[in-house]
Amino acid sequence: MKISKSFSTNFAVRGALLLLGFFVFSFYIYPPLLLFFKGRGAFGLLLHSRGLSRSLLNSIGLSISVFIAASVIGGVLAVIAVRTNCRLRKLINRGALLSFAIPPYILALAWVQIFGRNGYFERIIHIVTGTDTWHSNPYSLRAAAIVMTLHLYPLMYMSLRNALDQLSPQLEQAALLAGASSLRVLSGITLPLIIPNLLSTGLLVFSRTMANFSVPALLCLPSGIKVVPTGIYSALSGLRIGEAAFMSMVLVLVSTVLYIAHAMMLRDQQRENHVRKGCSAVVKQGRAAVYFGVYLFFIVACILPLISMFISSLLLRWGLPLKAGYFTLNNYRELFGGSGDAARAFCNSLVYGGTASLLAAVVGGAAVLAANSRRSAAGRVIEAAASWPMAIPNTVLAVAAIFAWNRPPLKLYGTSWVIIVTYMVLFTPIIMKQVSGLVSSQDKRLTTAARTMGAGRLRAFFTISLPLSAPGFISGVVICLMISLREIPISLMLYSAGQETVGVLLFGMQSRSYGLEMTSALAVVLIGVILAGNKLLEVFSGGKM
Repeated sequence: MKISKSFSTNFAVRGALLLLGFFVFSFYIYPPLLLFFKGRGAFGLLLHSRGLSRSLLNSIGLSISVFIAASVIGGVLAVIAVRTNCRLRKLINRGALLSFAIPPYILALAWVQIFGRNGYFERIIHIVTGTDTWHSNPYSLRAAAIVMTLHLYPLMYMSLRNALDQLSPQLEQAALLAGASSLRVLSGITLPLIIPNLLSTGLLVFSRTMANFSVPALLCLPSGIKVVPTGIYSALSGLRIGEAAFMSMVLVLVSTVLYIAHAMMLRDQQRENHVRKGCSAVVKQGRAAVYFGVYLFFIVACILPLISMFISSLLLRWGLPLKAGYFTLNNYRELFGGSGDAARAFCNSLVYGGTASLLAAVVGGAAVLAANSRRSAAGRVIEAAASWPMAIPNTVLAVAAIFAWNRPPLKLYGTSWVIIVTYMVLFTPIIMKQVSGLVSSQDKRLTTAARTMGAGRLRAFFTISLPLSAPGFISGVVICLMISLREIPISLMLYSAGQETVGVLLFGMQSRSYGLEMTSALAVVLIGVILAGNKLLEVFSGGKM
């Protein structure tokens, strides 16, 4: 009887593992692999098309620029927060979180409002100089690099801040006592010690920049400048299927290589990590200058974009003078009244994102459980396969979904399910990252004790493992819901009439004659929702976010 029960249990577990593997292959591996078959015949396009090679070079140049700028800004802020006697750490932490919370497309919109034709900067120049002959061009690859830097420098700051926190200050103190200057200590001792963190996070910054679609679409396309993600979108719009597949294939190869390199560097850091916390005030002079510089940076990076969006959202029409008679709340009333586009977009985003998050929680939780409880090669392969979309840009996920689900036996393209399924693929690695640490750190003796008392595998899982992992699932679902509200390329490429999400509405508002004032109103509402979501995450994480 015992042997029969054990055999049936093992048979059921293996069957579930096989079913999970088939599901992961069908939705997570098959669509990207299909791109290689669709794009392999277009290899000659890269050799004969200057446009494709130029897009790739633009993407690489943009990513390198953002990596360098984010490294400098993040490194300087990390040193100020950890290695100076200025009490600015809390301000820098909150400013960095705010910068990262603002969607990059909204930062790009703020850039256009500030530096565009008849923008706020141009108005200030006119007031100061009395001339209106000076005009700026907000559309360029350099503008995209600045906006992406302001969005991604927090990744570099948080990584380098943690690295400095873990370094022993004894070497720096010894060098200072020996007469070395603060600059010499930072460049000769501190920097070499944190280079592994700088490079590993730099790969992540490089990859995210190269995969970004929304910022180059707003700031580069008006000047005729293309990068790989916008080139993919243009190719699809022009029905150049082979070209779109090939460019997607190039992008996913580059992103996968960078992702693997980042994971290997991160693993090496964890192996060599020796935490010896301490704080050394390497830089003690110039406190007033440091305070002024930090406050000025956050005013420019965070406060000005928010003020710009808020003021624009209250104007009757973009470009009107900033006088009392031209301010109104009608933009917000029309946004959620009138045609009802905004309410429908928020509803679609929450429904699609919520459904996809729950599906991702099931798949991701099962993959993590299979990899940790069974310790089998099959479980680890499934976990790796479900994690692979973390390395695939959103634009490529959308293209892969078009190729995979536009024909029977599973024709999802043209329905809301194609967006939900693609969101699920995008969200699963995020859920897994939130849950895996909690699952791996659980005391296995609790489960063993439950099994000894006669509980089956499922009962032990639902009464012990799942409640202990619940905070990770909840945090992951909240993060995914916030991403679904700000996500643009997937929904933009896959939606049909009536399926518009917030990202689609935000991206297409100007082309639908809404104007910058209505776009700004939607952006302000979206920022408020995202900040509320971040506050919710802080509650679930006990203030450790």
